[in-house]
Amino acid sequence: MDEMAGEKSTRAEFQPTQRIEVKTQRIDVRAQKRLNLKEIAKLAGVSKSTVSRVLQNEPRVSPTTRERIKTIITELNYKPNLFARGLKGSRTGLIGVLSRWIESGFFAELLRHLDDEVKPRGGRLLCSFTPFLDEYLEQWRMFAQGGQVDGVILVAPSQNLFDHSVQPGDVPMVVCCADPRAGGPSWARVDSVNMRNDKAMTQLIEHLYQQGHRKLAHIAGEDGNLDASERAVAFEKAVRAHGGMEGSVEAGAWTVQMGHDLIVDYIECKRPLPDAFVVFNDTAALGMIRALKEAGLRVPEDVAVTGWDNDMFAEMAGLTTVDLASKDMARKAVGLLFERLSGKNMEAQGLCERVDLNLCLRSSSLSKHPHKP
Repeated sequence: MDEMAGEKSTRAEFQPTQRIEVKTQRIDVRAQKRLNLKEIAKLAGVSKSTVSRVLQNEPRVSPTTRERIKTIITELNYKPNLFARGLKGSRTGLIGVLSRWIESGFFAELLRHLDDEVKPRGGRLLCSFTPFLDEYLEQWRMFAQGGQVDGVILVAPSQNLFDHSVQPGDVPMVVCCADPRAGGPSWARVDSVNMRNDKAMTQLIEHLYQQGHRKLAHIAGEDGNLDASERAVAFEKAVRAHGGMEGSVEAGAWTVQMGHDLIVDYIECKRPLPDAFVVFNDTAALGMIRALKEAGLRVPEDVAVTGWDNDMFAEMAGLTTVDLASKDMARKAVGLLFERLSGKNMEAQGLCERVDLNLCLRSSSLSKHPHKP
């Protein structure tokens, strides 16, 4: 009762037409301990719960009170303890992002665009990376029910993840570059955003055909990766659609070193080179180009090479590739997640969005004597 009375009497001192002054009660944050909700509430003349509602951007606060609290928070450079809020069952403002890799330029670009989409909504990213399924599972469960984050975006998980169930009480999730529909009923309400790999691969093979390349080798991605599987299937289908063209799908490479070692194996074993390598990603393709040049071979005169990602080094290397529209993927993924966080469509079936990809033609696949149909 005393606290409420104190709050009411202090509120009376503030009028809507008054300029808000905090200087007379300024706290030197460098000399004091970390500010907490109680101290902010005392300065604003409100309850702790009112400050909490402002921090969580909840609507049940008058505009005048909200502005007063925000001014104090800004003046005193107050930073809320997000993890403590999560442990108390409140919104943390954090969105967990879990990925298996960061070496590829695609992942770095996607993270940048995810951050660009989350920040205007008042959130921040909490990211974790691990290539190992057991660690990925452990981190996923920690994000899903550990109180650290409000929602989770899973980037390119192994399809084996969907052998495990979503649990009651898990925070909302969106999956990128994987298909949760492969899982059981517990994944039915999880949204996903994926690529139109088949369309882009068809365009790429048509380009190589028009350049006169007839013998192709597709260097696949990792087993259990949805994009790797879809691209391999689309490659074989596109090759079969062109008479006189042949192609093979070979063991995967998705890092610079793996791409480099694959070409070294070709040279040492004296394997005949194809007309063109169609590589799972730019990272491996750049490693292959380096090894080809070390062996005295020219790209594209002796062998053409294409990648997939359009990362920051692809243009510098003149690498023909496929742009993954990571900005569109981030926009769709964050939009779906915040729809769930808003309480809308909580029981609706999971949506599966697809993003179109764009072919980027550069010198690594161009022929001086392209085929004329």
